[in-house]
Amino acid sequence: MKKTMKIYMAAALLAVVSPAILAQAPVKVVCNELKQKGNELVIDAVITVDGSRIKSRDNLSLTPVLESASQKEGLPSILLNGRISQKVYDREIALNNLQDEPRFLVVQAGKSESVINYKTVIPFEPWMKDARFVLIPNMCGCGKGCSARDGRQGPDPSRQAV
Repeated sequence: MKKTMKIYMAAALLAVVSPAILAQAPVKVVCNELKQKGNELVIDAVITVDGSRIKSRDNLSLTPVLESASQKEGLPSILLNGRISQKVYDREIALNNLQDEPRFLVVQAGKSESVINYKTVIPFEPWMKDARFVLIPNMCGCGKGCSARDGRQGPDPSRQAV
């Protein structure tokens, strides 16, 4: 009886806490397509970002990753800049001072939601058969060290797998 009651309490707690955690997440991802077509893997995802959560001097890098039990492969990332960070980024591009990784998209975050259609095709490899699409956020601010989770400890609640 006590064991059953604990299970019901845990389920009720999860039902209440999960939506609250999801409501706080600034990033939502829906993978529409992840399948092999010939010798290629087609990836089609819709990423929604709450731009109001990105401060003017901060930026948010979203790195899509294909991962299976045996291997991982990073895909071109998305960079969302705050207002001031975007000006700095544009200045670095104009001065040819930016030695940045290849990006899928670089945009300035607005005060509302940004919807990004992430579509890409990559060469198919056998390990990708059972792979899943994971989005890893990295919030970075002016004068702060950048880490995937701003130095927080414990499991990463922002990592989203689809």
